[in-house]
Amino acid sequence: MSEVKISFHPLSVQNLSAALSVASGVFPYNIRSIEAAYRDSLDPLSERMKKRRLLAYFVATNDMTGKVIAVTGLYNHLIDHSPDEAWLGWFCVDPTERGKGFGRKTLEWTIERARDMGYKMFRLYTSTDSNEREAQSLYESEGLAIYKREPSEEHPGEEIIYRELSLA
Repeated sequence: MSEVKISFHPLSVQNLSAALSVASGVFPYNIRSIEAAYRDSLDPLSERMKKRRLLAYFVATNDMTGKVIAVTGLYNHLIDHSPDEAWLGWFCVDPTERGKGFGRKTLEWTIERARDMGYKMFRLYTSTDSNEREAQSLYESEGLAIYKREPSEEHPGEEIIYRELSLA
């Protein structure tokens, strides 16, 4: 069986519905926040865009079928983050497409994009939620070290995990 090739495209009005479908399969409890972030990234005049130096989302598609199989994003909030930090935003892989290397390819592509844009640090936060727990070994294997942990306010008994990778 040949390897499936994937391509990356900016989030657009045309692929927004497919991106939301993938995200809702991974983050069903956050879909309203995700939809707002995706829509804001498409509107340069939105209030959220005005507060960020960077807010961009991308979809990964299967080259054979055109199906959206993953979503990734980069952002930098001017108030909370150093201008040298790129943060991973709402990274997710279609649950039916997991285990095929798409998550790794998408994460590596995102890290390289941040590096190419001149960012010095790549950061993300994740949690011990079961939908996010699976990604921990991927993050670890890509060199994203844990630098902070804290209890989740939204989900008692879970933790928020902060990871980082130097791009310098």
